[in-house]
Amino acid sequence: MSKYDREYQRAWYQENREKVCEQRREIYRAKRKLLVKARLESQGNRCAICGTVAPGERGWHFDHDARCCKYRDVRRRCGGCERGILCSLCNVAIGMLQEDAQVMRAAADYIETWARE
Repeated sequence: MSKYDREYQRAWYQENREKVCEQRREIYRAKRKLLVKARLESQGNRCAICGTVAPGERGWHFDHDARCCKYRDVRRRCGGCERGILCSLCNVAIGMLQEDAQVMRAAADYIETWARE
């Protein structure tokens, strides 16, 4: 059986599946880390919304339009729906407000209405 034989390749893959999958995950993580770093640098190393330089406990988040791609897994998204890098708090906030700009404006108006001077 030659190493170019399909049966050999299938058998080898089955024997080394965990190793292959871990290598692919490592490659994916390295690429994603570089992509986040480049985008973050283009934003002045700050959150795209609040401008903080501290990402929070969960790190930086690559914001995307959830309505664009049906996949939750970032490896399967189209890439065209990615918007910017956010800190943990801003990422959670826009998610809780359902990524609806009108609701976000209403929330800002509400806060301003009740702001104490």
